[in-house]
Amino acid sequence: MMEALVTVMIVFVCLDFVVRLTFLRPAYMLATAFACALFTGLMCPVAAEQTTTALSGFISDRALMLDTAVLLSVDILSGITFCWLSVMKMDGNIGGLRQKILLSFTAYFPGTTVFLVLFYFLLKTVFSFHGVPFALLGWGLAAAVMAAIPLLVFIVRRIIPRDRGRLDLLFMAYVLTAMAGVMVTV
Repeated sequence: MMEALVTVMIVFVCLDFVVRLTFLRPAYMLATAFACALFTGLMCPVAAEQTTTALSGFISDRALMLDTAVLLSVDILSGITFCWLSVMKMDGNIGGLRQKILLSFTAYFPGTTVFLVLFYFLLKTVFSFHGVPFALLGWGLAAAVMAAIPLLVFIVRRIIPRDRGRLDLLFMAYVLTAMAGVMVTV
């Protein structure tokens, strides 16, 4: 049951991340994709030292899940703030300097929880392919991440070309992520 809830939360975190990147310029989006790919490749030695029981233990460890919930809450708060301020800016109601600075900060903060998701994917990849060198798995997944992020961002921009529509989707995705996060930590 807990594994299914974690999977649902992972799907929402990935959706949040990809939709959030649709609001960045291509150079920043590519830099973020590169950072994610580099993280995935460099974490391979750490993932190789883990066991399947350690992964199950992490998911069932209440204290670690609560720590993860704190990171998730920061991402959700940042994302909802971004949505709120972006709508205010589109409507011409953005006020003072503080709101503009907050919008600038939240616009370029796609989230930290995605790194936990990438590590989870790396662990699943390492556990799924026995006998394959760990470095090949890690850097292969890093290459897949580097290719998938820009492709998914392009697809989302193509499907929902209007910023307002993507903001609505992003807001709803953050609300659903928050609900999934609450269910995982209960």
